[in-house]
Amino acid sequence: MGNSDKSAGKILSLDGMRFIAILIIMLSHLEFFGNGDNGYIYTHYLHNAQPAVDYFFLLSGFGMMLGFIKRNHNRRSAHVASISGSIRFGIRHIRKIYPTYILFLLIGIPYQMQSILQYHDLLHTLVISGGEFVLSIFMLQSATGIQQFSHAFNGPAWFLSSLFVIYLISPKLMALIHQYFRTTKRIVLGLIANVVIIVVISGMFMLVEVKTPFDDFNYSSPWKRVFYVTLGMFIAMLYIHTHQIIRTVYGDILCYASFALSIAWFLARNTLAPGLSMWVYGIDVVLCGVMLYSLAVTDNVVTRFFSGKGIVWLGGATGDVPVHESLSDTNVFG
Repeated sequence: MGNSDKSAGKILSLDGMRFIAILIIMLSHLEFFGNGDNGYIYTHYLHNAQPAVDYFFLLSGFGMMLGFIKRNHNRRSAHVASISGSIRFGIRHIRKIYPTYILFLLIGIPYQMQSILQYHDLLHTLVISGGEFVLSIFMLQSATGIQQFSHAFNGPAWFLSSLFVIYLISPKLMALIHQYFRTTKRIVLGLIANVVIIVVISGMFMLVEVKTPFDDFNYSSPWKRVFYVTLGMFIAMLYIHTHQIIRTVYGDILCYASFALSIAWFLARNTLAPGLSMWVYGIDVVLCGVMLYSLAVTDNVVTRFFSGKGIVWLGGATGDVPVHESLSDTNVFG
């Protein structure tokens, strides 16, 4: 089975890897495995959602940029979205999941209020819960950089919130990248600069979290995660420029090496991370980016595994895959 479905605009292996990423995230939430005699194995080698979360942000940027290039391949100038167009772009990308999102917010209200009532009176609880709920309704809670808001009502909602905020500025980001990074050399320089920014901003946000009330800038906030999405956009540009050239034995070597290193890093990350400080985020994103790129450009035993019908279906069943949705011909740039 090949790695693409041209009629549907899909890169199948990215769907399959999406399912693996979902499994990793689910595993990291089963923290009761950390109890008992064998808890050490879980906490040190398996409790590690960060690389999988990174993959989803990169995949979102990759998919959006492919869609942008498809719609604008004959245009030489930047097509900067209007404010209303950007809002429509954000809404379109979350509207299918929004009813379920709201349902789980409502389910979480009693637990959230009970938790706050343990430390405050009823009026204070109503004010805090009301503020959290308003931010969550508009999917802006992660923009606060405060864990109490970003993880209010249910923890995983921060991811959709962060993505939604990024979606609102993504049309402009794609237009600028598409305009100013048109050669392979510039794209590579953009990739390198993007990784450096992620490392530097991780260090800055680590200090912010220690010295200020903003305790969730480094993991959940869109102010850091936007650079993961732009990295995915750069990878999409590199894919467009090089995917015909790299489909050689060198591409296969890159694919096998990236997967071997990613597996080794996944197992060793929790042990090594404390000594690496902000550099751990750079290693995360480089390995994730190389793996995503190699999955997209090669056709070998690894990509054929991730392109299998079963795993592709499971990847798609977990929700909308940005790579698919973004390849539609709908022009959301107003």
